[in-house]
Amino acid sequence: MNDIMPLLSHTFEGEPQPGVSARTLYVFLGLNPATYARWVKRNILLNQYARENADWEGIQPSVEYRMETSRGGQKADDYVLSIEFAKRLAMMTRSAKGEEARQYFLACEKALHEQHRLPQVQDPGLQMLIEMA
Repeated sequence: MNDIMPLLSHTFEGEPQPGVSARTLYVFLGLNPATYARWVKRNILLNQYARENADWEGIQPSVEYRMETSRGGQKADDYVLSIEFAKRLAMMTRSAKGEEARQYFLACEKALHEQHRLPQVQDPGLQMLIEMA
């Protein structure tokens, strides 16, 4: 799988799962850098279909996104997004980059499901033990 966005290790609602930086997604989608804060507010913070700590969570800003000001600099806010939520945001973009991101997240989800697939055996009793474990 071609990694077009680095995945972050994160825990959503006590369940470890990969995520992606909202800022990284925003930059990848080619959206206007001047409107990042407005995009976050409208699409993440005030999104009635997104839940904090389940779909997204605020994280410590990355040094690479330090916004320079006349007072020496200020770090820009960032959020870790679940793969599913990042995919939904990419789909809302309705652009070639949005579709490319959506396909990437679908591949990430498929790889994650493959890792967690339980082995199948012929013995029904042994299969039941595997599923219980």
